[in-house]
Amino acid sequence: LRHPGAGTTSLVKVADAGPGSAFGELALLHGYPRSTTAVAAEDSEVWCLDREVFRNIIVRSNDKRFKELVKFLSTIEIFSELTITEITRLAELMQEQSFEADDAIIEQGDQDSRMYIVRDGETVACVKKGKGEGDETEVKRYRNGECFGETALLTGEPRKASVYATKPTKCMSISDAAFTSAVGPLSEVLSRNHDKHPKYHKAIEQSRKMRGAPSGPAAAQLPEDVPWTAVAAQRAAAARG
Repeated sequence: LRHPGAGTTSLVKVADAGPGSAFGELALLHGYPRSTTAVAAEDSEVWCLDREVFRNIIVRSNDKRFKELVKFLSTIEIFSELTITEITRLAELMQEQSFEADDAIIEQGDQDSRMYIVRDGETVACVKKGKGEGDETEVKRYRNGECFGETALLTGEPRKASVYATKPTKCMSISDAAFTSAVGPLSEVLSRNHDKHPKYHKAIEQSRKMRGAPSGPAAAQLPEDVPWTAVAAQRAAAARG
């Protein structure tokens, strides 16, 4: 129930709460004054939590989910060269996105720079072969733990394929800017073990040329505990000297 306006004493009904419903949580989270009055419409049994207990539950729940995300990211092949500290940085910047069946996650020809990891569900990559709407050919499917769109972080080129959800799907995603701010350019990460990622060799070389960095498998590796910007500065100074 809520007061309809200043100077009034009557209450107006704004919502019902039945078995399984919860109310009052915003005041516990943010410390705001109560904006409504809750009145039992019949004999009721209600469970309650005080602010401290409620906040502790939220903190523990979020902490558990974050640890699960870090563990999940640690299993992704493309991140195999990252330290646990670096993976934790990525986890802090990852966004979870949900898609329904047939939703377009990436569209061929679009210019963007996000990579995606399937957390739950399945996606399919299709390439247009003609100008008609139905002229698409399936080229690959991605399932739990597989990533797609990562080449955009290396080359910055338009998307070469469209990717659709084949069923309700959850993906973790991160932009090129966020990835670089956390652990450095993806090309530097993959170059830590150049021979382990042959399918990315061409894109890595293209990325290095775009940034003016050393090329080839013998290129200097990015130290794990030094920010990539500091390494770039050291390389620039060495080149000038």
